[in-house]
Order: sequence, then structure tokens, then C-alpha cells
Amino acid sequence: MKFAVLSDIHANPLAFEKAIADARAHGADKIICLGDVTGYGYDTLSAYELAVANCDIWLMGNHDAACCGVLPLAETMRNPNYRVDCLARTELGMDRLAHMAKLPYKFEFGTLACTHGSFAVPRLFAYVSNAMDAVISFESCSRRVMFVGHTHQQETWCLVNERQIGQTRDTHIEIAPDTRYIVNVGAVGYPRRDPFSSYALYDDQADVIDIRRLPFDYQSYLGAFNGLKFGPPRWILAGA
Repeated sequence: MKFAVLSDIHANPLAFEKAIADARAHGADKIICLGDVTGYGYDTLSAYELAVANCDIWLMGNHDAACCGVLPLAETMRNPNYRVDCLARTELGMDRLAHMAKLPYKFEFGTLACTHGSFAVPRLFAYVSNAMDAVISFESCSRRVMFVGHTHQQETWCLVNERQIGQTRDTHIEIAPDTRYIVNVGAVGYPRRDPFSSYALYDDQADVIDIRRLPFDYQSYLGAFNGLKFGPPRWILAGA
């Protein structure tokens, strides 16, 4: 079976549609979203509807949790990055928020495991951003191929013979029999320091992972914020 694994849509339906179409064109049998359909972007409702219509699995991300009220109120109020999620609650309405509140935190099937951040305690949304983080996730899950998002940075951690850990940003990975993998698929709707949307295609029969990198139109993204109560993410305006 061929899985398309996407993450961090962040209310950007144009980029989401493009990634979905690309996944279908490359023969994806199932589409898995690792979460954060909401947050930062300009059109939460359309992104929500695309996720419901196209994703076979949609996992809870920290922004989704903030939007639907699962994340503790104090944490939501303390973090200004959740302001768009709070504003989107009225737009989504109670039924959609109730549906989001029931999203699972982890998905496992065959050799595959998925969550938004660290596998240690998925509902805490810790990052997998260095070798120690990767080791903790490897120790928390026994699956051979593990997919995460959350950092918006595409990279893969490899554990060879349960002893030696390494990192790669290769976009084509042929799975070795003595190696386990944590694949960060990057971000579809809100890439950072990288002018591409990215997601992963995993063929569990051919034992191949391909990272698809799709050009990201920053000008169209910025233009979509015109007329909204909030502006685009600050790092884009700062040129970060």
C-alpha cells in the first residue's frame, strides 16, 4: 500500500489542495494528516473541509487541540501563536469543533506509526528536533517507520541495529532491513526556511520513502491575508 503522509496544513487550503492532488497523481492509496490543519493561515474552514473530504486518517496537532478547546486554556492564552485558532472557533462552529476534539493522537498500522510530535507522550506535542529527541521516540514506539511533523523541517532520523543513530535530509530512502526511521515530513501549508511544501510517500511493499517537495508561492500566500483581522506569520514578514 502507498501512504501519503502530510502535516502542518495551517489553514492554507491552496497548498493543501496541491499536495493532495500530487499524492493522488503519484498513486497514494491512503492519505494521513499528522495534524495542525488549523493555525497561522488564512482559511481554516476550507482547510478543515479538505481534511474531512480527503484524509483517511487525521491526527490531533497542537493547533487543532488549541482550536477545539482540548489544549488547556492557560496554555492557549499564554501562547500568541494560537490567536488564529481562537478566532477560528466561531467560523468552524460547534459541530466541527466537537469532531476535532475526538481526533486521535497516534495511528499505527503494520510497519507504520504516525503522530504529530514526539512518540513519548503524543498529547504533549514535544518536538523531535535532535538526536536525543529521536532516541526517546524510538524507545517509545517499536514500529519500523515512524512519521512526525510539528517542526516544519523535513528530515529523517535513522537508527541502525538499535544502536547507531544518524540524520539525513535525503528525499529518497530505500528502507534497510537493520534500520528504523523517524521521518519528519515537513510542512504543507507553512514551510519555514525552505521555499517548498513537503510531504512523504511511503510504499510499504517496495520499502521506499519519497519526500515530495512542491514549490510554495509566498506571494499568493501573503496576498490571501488581505482583509483579515490578523496578518501573515511574523517570520515571513521578517524574512526569516
